Amino acid sequence: MREVDEFVPAAEWVAAIRPLLEQGHLLKISPSGNSMQPLIAGGRDEVVLSSSVGKELKRGDIVLFSREDGTYVLHRIYKIKDNKYIINGDSQTWREGPVEPSCIVAVAESVIRRGREISCGNPGYRAFADIWLFLRPVRPLFFGVLKTVYRLADRRTDDIKEKGT
Repeated sequence: MREVDEFVPAAEWVAAIRPLLEQGHLLKISPSGNSMQPLIAGGRDEVVLSSSVGKELKRGDIVLFSREDGTYVLHRIYKIKDNKYIINGDSQTWREGPVEPSCIVAVAESVIRRGREISCGNPGYRAFADIWLFLRPVRPLFFGVLKTVYRLADRRTDDIKEKGT
């Protein structure tokens, strides 16, 4: 395993990439964590980011932003109020904010899943994201049902394996 001091702190790499993004370059990142599931899975998907400067961000956009503690997070805009953003991870029920526009570093242009690029402006993707935002209050129920289905499927697979041996 690598030593922690080999890693560049987020504040430093963001300061280095912000000017590049503002010049029109794109940044492809591989998110970690599960806060954006099911639409973005850490360790599986990649996200292509562009500068948020001069763009009118809207509900449903995925943004890279800085929290007050200095950590950088990739989450979705849940609501815009008084020119500030309320942010929410796709697998979370709680919201963060208000987030100042100056804390937004970049906006997602596309998601790459299994080598296939999906534009964040794609009408089907936007519709799914809008529905997912609307369902925020019932997400725990959704994930509970999904977990039960997976558990039952695993149990059934184990039963089939036992009968076959």
